[in-house]
Amino acid sequence: MFQIVLSLVIGVFIGWNFHLFYISLSPENLIPQSLTLSKNYEPQPMEEAILPKTVLLSKEENISEKSEANLTTVPKKFLNLKLIDKRIIEKESNQKESNQINHVKSAYFQVLLKQNNFADAMAFYMEGTPEEIKAYKLILKVYFYDKASISLNETIEQLLQYIDIEPINLDFQLYLAKIYYENNEFTKSINYLFELQNSYHDKELQLITDKLNTTIEVYIKKLSDSKNISKLILFLEDIISKSSTPDKYIIQLAVLYKDLEIYDKAEEILSEINSDSTYNNRALSIIREIQIHQDENRLYQYIIPLNKVGSHFTVNLKINNIPLTLLLDTGATYTFIDTDKIPDLEEGEEILLNTAGGKITGESYLAETLTLQNLELTNFQIIVAPFKEQSTDGLLGMNFFQKFNFKIDQERAVLYLGNN
Repeated sequence: MFQIVLSLVIGVFIGWNFHLFYISLSPENLIPQSLTLSKNYEPQPMEEAILPKTVLLSKEENISEKSEANLTTVPKKFLNLKLIDKRIIEKESNQKESNQINHVKSAYFQVLLKQNNFADAMAFYMEGTPEEIKAYKLILKVYFYDKASISLNETIEQLLQYIDIEPINLDFQLYLAKIYYENNEFTKSINYLFELQNSYHDKELQLITDKLNTTIEVYIKKLSDSKNISKLILFLEDIISKSSTPDKYIIQLAVLYKDLEIYDKAEEILSEINSDSTYNNRALSIIREIQIHQDENRLYQYIIPLNKVGSHFTVNLKINNIPLTLLLDTGATYTFIDTDKIPDLEEGEEILLNTAGGKITGESYLAETLTLQNLELTNFQIIVAPFKEQSTDGLLGMNFFQKFNFKIDQERAVLYLGNN
């Protein structure tokens, strides 16, 4: 009887051990079948269902994409903290490795540029990831800035190559326009900015337009200061044809035509300004000025250009075919010529004169001719006396001006003469 009971106990013990061994091979069975790990899961009390600490702790086990995805649906009380730590460590490790790779690639990109191996650098650039290309762009900005001070033409060439690769990159495009500008290639800069206007909108377009207007104004001033009027006219005509807001430049060109007395062209282009334009009043003012000048041309037969000396004006003429430069002086009664400037004159009549420096004695003569452009006077009275004035040979007095209707346009430095 004892042997039978002992056999039963040993059998139960062996069976129970096999049962435990089986359970250890299938740990998931420890979780009740009714347990659903989803958003809608409402946790049971801790004592009813607890994940054993041995689950997912094996160092050899990899975290699968499936297990990572499921982490967002497992309730907090079932999350294994060691599993999360492992995930964070792997992420940080991968990020560190990625940063090291990016650093090496950026360094290699810089080496290619420093070796002036621009073609290979661009090939390397095109193979970069978006994050890598972002770093390469910062490197390129420094590279082009430094290179522009060493080799401007090569910088322009390489910038054009880069823009072919990145056609929409406003920073580098504006820098190219700036390089043209600083290299005094204004028309290239301006034409390039006009092209950029077709590729951008909103804030970027406004930025391009502001740069364009500034460059145009600088170039206009440069041409004006150099008195290169013919080139300025051609430039303004070109800008008017390209600009979407040309009225400002129409006004500037019309003023040039007016000053050159090309009145028909001035009036023609002013007619292109609409009545609702902010420049309409200025256009009407220029048209009135043109009409006044046209009236003056009908009133004055002779238009004589003058030379400005300080705050005074001089005119070039001939007396007895001798070239002279005389100062205009409507306050002087007579025309004075320095004694040394008119030789071989017949004996004149002595005359006592009151001058700003006191009384002087001169000699009065009748010059055979006084010639001023296509105007000629005969038997014109002149006074020959010592006249020491720098850069002039004498002065043209009222005995000349009283023979005409005259006007001196000081702004334009022009003498208008008409018959009485």
